[in-house]
Amino acid sequence: MFCPKCGKEKPDDKQFCGECGTSLVRSPTNEQVPPKSKNNNFIIGLIVFIILGAIFYNPIMGYLNTNYLGKPSLHIGELNAVPDFMSGDLQFKFQVYNSGNGVAKNVYATIGIEDAISGKSLTSKQVYIGNLNPGEIKDITARLPYTGSYTNMKYTVALPPDWLR
Repeated sequence: MFCPKCGKEKPDDKQFCGECGTSLVRSPTNEQVPPKSKNNNFIIGLIVFIILGAIFYNPIMGYLNTNYLGKPSLHIGELNAVPDFMSGDLQFKFQVYNSGNGVAKNVYATIGIEDAISGKSLTSKQVYIGNLNPGEIKDITARLPYTGSYTNMKYTVALPPDWLR
């Protein structure tokens, strides 16, 4: 047996080192336990942080983008509707502009034809526009099938109310 402090060899029946006086009896309190590596704790913490970040990033950023970082504000530009007498379709051309400071996701508009006198809707169709970043303008062209009369017609384009500010 060797003394853990001074390294001198001692007989197995001795309880103390004759050189330095260190106890040679093995007990749980005087055994040297290697200290836990702080580096391992850091790596484990970093891995947990990355996993939690990956799980919660999209919901948190979506919430912040919607409630704090900015909201979209959409506007419709001038509407032009041109009848195509060969196909019977009505071609709509208009612009959608996001003047807000948030991204508008999955935007759609409703194009339609109304009777100008009664205000009754004669036909309508939803048009997918896509996502609009802040400051972005999109030119939209869409066709609306229509076989009725074009007299006393009012052409409309509308966005859902929650996009308008």
